[in-house]
Amino acid sequence: MTTYAHCQSFTSTSIRSAIGLGAFAPLLLVVAGTASADPPNGTYDVETPQGQIGEWTITSCGPGCAHIHFDGGGKKQDPEMATGAIITDTKVFNGQGSFTANPSSLCPDGTSLTQAQSYTVNLATMTGTVAVIPLRCAAHRGSDDPPFTRSFTLTKT
Repeated sequence: MTTYAHCQSFTSTSIRSAIGLGAFAPLLLVVAGTASADPPNGTYDVETPQGQIGEWTITSCGPGCAHIHFDGGGKKQDPEMATGAIITDTKVFNGQGSFTANPSSLCPDGTSLTQAQSYTVNLATMTGTVAVIPLRCAAHRGSDDPPFTRSFTLTKT
């Protein structure tokens, strides 16, 4: 019986190459997907379990960049959060962005103070968190609530 060593070698090499490419192909798709992903343009309701914290208009400002305009919104508001800040360009890397806001609100005596808010957002899952240092209204017939964190979701309007 005659054997052909070059055929066996070619077949073994082809099988190993196919297995290697099969294992590597999903990685290529992940890299291609994250590298070319642009922010999802549109208007979104931003809501916590306690109520709406605003309405965002998201527009792309180039690869890996999203411009987020933050406005009040018209639904039941989250009672512990000040709203109405405008956010400037936010860098987005692999769908993740973070930024701060300092919206103003009124204490019971009418004094305007700012609330410190620090956001993280995942534009792939349209979810995020906001850490809040509330208004310091104790000197203005209000209270000084402790800092808190809220999760939120973005829903396209």
